[in-house]
Amino acid sequence: ENRKKSSKKSNSSESLSSSEIEESPSSGANSEDSDHHPSSKHGFKRTDTMQMLYDDNNGDDSILPDGSNIGTLDDKNSNNSTSTSNNNNNNNKRGELKHMESMKFMSKREMTSTQEIWNMLTMIPNPLFCGYFLLSGAWLSQSMIDDVRAKMENDGVDYSATMSLSSVTPGESQSSSSFYGFGTLLDDNNGCVQSSWFPNLHALPPLPMVMVFIACAIHAPFSMWYHWNCAMTLPQGLPRLTHLSRRLDHSFIHISSAITSFGTSGSWKYFLVNVAYNMECIYTNFLPDIVPKRNQIRIVFSILAYFLPLLMRGQTILFIEGIALIVAGSLVFATYPFGGWSHCVFHVILTALPPLLMQAQPERTIVQLEHAAKCAILHQDQQQYI
Repeated sequence: ENRKKSSKKSNSSESLSSSEIEESPSSGANSEDSDHHPSSKHGFKRTDTMQMLYDDNNGDDSILPDGSNIGTLDDKNSNNSTSTSNNNNNNNKRGELKHMESMKFMSKREMTSTQEIWNMLTMIPNPLFCGYFLLSGAWLSQSMIDDVRAKMENDGVDYSATMSLSSVTPGESQSSSSFYGFGTLLDDNNGCVQSSWFPNLHALPPLPMVMVFIACAIHAPFSMWYHWNCAMTLPQGLPRLTHLSRRLDHSFIHISSAITSFGTSGSWKYFLVNVAYNMECIYTNFLPDIVPKRNQIRIVFSILAYFLPLLMRGQTILFIEGIALIVAGSLVFATYPFGGWSHCVFHVILTALPPLLMQAQPERTIVQLEHAAKCAILHQDQQQYI
């Protein structure tokens, strides 16, 4: 009897322990607690997936379905805060490095007020020369006029028709098919120009040349404004680097580069591609952090972009001459061999660049040059008759 009683007690204790471990879902109010593993310290419900993980991990209930250790959950908040502080520290270090780079850049470029005034003055010759080049008619060579005249003579042009041109006033018509459709003299229909102020300006300048002049003229005022501020109001160091006038100076270098790309290519599509690139560069110029090296590299690419059409069109000598000017100016700007006067020398070197670019001859420029040569022939023959 005692043996029977002890066996009954052991069976009941086993059934009790098994019921504690594996209670049925129909246990009423205690059903939620029944889903918790008795050895779990974390209060997570045991799902079928977790049961498999539990079995696969030799009874380790601290492994989550994603394979991570549940014991690390308590440390996640502290880790997140630590990583955030580390990120902030890294950002601060980056900011300090950029600040040090900017300070190093400006420390090599400290200039007196007199030097800054000369920096401003050396921006004036470029637009003035380009304007004179266009209005004086220097863009149309006598050799071009002679070539067009020879072509007209070979085609059997009767120059006796020019004898009556002096009697024709602007706006009046005279039929003369021998002049390639130039049946009227100096009126809006033939596109020729006559001015006592500009006697050698026989026609409007080709559009690509005009664009080079606009590019040169549009940048100069903002560069002059920046150098004037440096001479009069801005202290040495970062204030000169971050001032609005400097940001605009660099921005209009990019605007000038985009416009010049049409002057050297004569292509509106190529112009629009350069506009897109230079607009993105302008955006970076107005970011809070100024990175001089990044800005200089972007300017170099914008310059190379408007030289590339010369090389593609076979104007190799013109391309080499232009690149030589850019390299010489860049070396002076990067090394500052003349101290505070180096920036002024840099401007002087680049003064020769726009007149060089005006010699670029896209297809549309050649057509306009031939048109201007025909106008010049009309004017010359008129003067001979008078």
